Amino acid sequence: MPNRKDALWAKQQQRHYCRGQHIGVENRVTEFKLGRGKTRHVSRMVGLYTCAFLNTEGGDLYIGVDDNGIVQGITCNQRREDQLRQSIDGIIKGMKPEVFPDMYQVDFVPVYNQSGAHVLRDIKVILVQVVLSQCSRLFECKGQVYMRREGSIQRLAPHQIQAWVERKVKEDYRNNSLGTEEGRRMDGDSSVKLQQDQDESLHEQVMKLKQKEEEQESLHSDSSDDLEEDGDLGHDFSNYNTDLRLLPKMMNSIDEKLVEIERRLEAFQNNQKGSKVCIIL
Repeated sequence: MPNRKDALWAKQQQRHYCRGQHIGVENRVTEFKLGRGKTRHVSRMVGLYTCAFLNTEGGDLYIGVDDNGIVQGITCNQRREDQLRQSIDGIIKGMKPEVFPDMYQVDFVPVYNQSGAHVLRDIKVILVQVVLSQCSRLFECKGQVYMRREGSIQRLAPHQIQAWVERKVKEDYRNNSLGTEEGRRMDGDSSVKLQQDQDESLHEQVMKLKQKEEEQESLHSDSSDDLEEDGDLGHDFSNYNTDLRLLPKMMNSIDEKLVEIERRLEAFQNNQKGSKVCIIL
């Protein structure tokens, strides 16, 4: 039975689409987007959906197809295609954990007129194919975790990530368990160690994301204060308060140095007077 990866890569045999062609309906593994935006917007969209598909069942993103599954195409000359490839590659390379080249495929498929007689110049459909990941961690795009839902993608909150972690650990434990009592006993230590390692890795990921969310909430809260006109002002006041607490100690140190300087100056002046007296004599 062919796996999903083989089925996905088989779509590379699709040499072109025709404008007005119906290519299917949206579902958990298929998403259509018109893609009428700037290059940065399109590449960001690819990054978010790639992340979401990696965290669920894999899937296909068609850019240049409307919500009804009708091919429209997007304007994409060779220069823009090169820019999009470079931008998409940069976003995906920035994901954590690492996304390997065999986990996704990006194709720019030419679009023909409705009769299929000739190709429409600089009109293409961008097809992004993502395979189901076997990674035990959730993928992050720009520090956020996304998952595929029916007809959309969802950014996960820390408590949702924690729930996913707990479910994943239980599933992995069941999958790693052997069929016999002897096998389970012999494999017990390694299974427990594996689950502990995965749990620690996932827990670390959750805590980092939770910390990021708390930092964002803190920033939003600060924006309602009187200090909102200057984002660094609150930090400056914090340093200022710290300096005030240290001021008495600093003043004492300065006073001690002044006393020492005065003592040395007085000794120097006395030496100078003694020298002058010697010269007169």
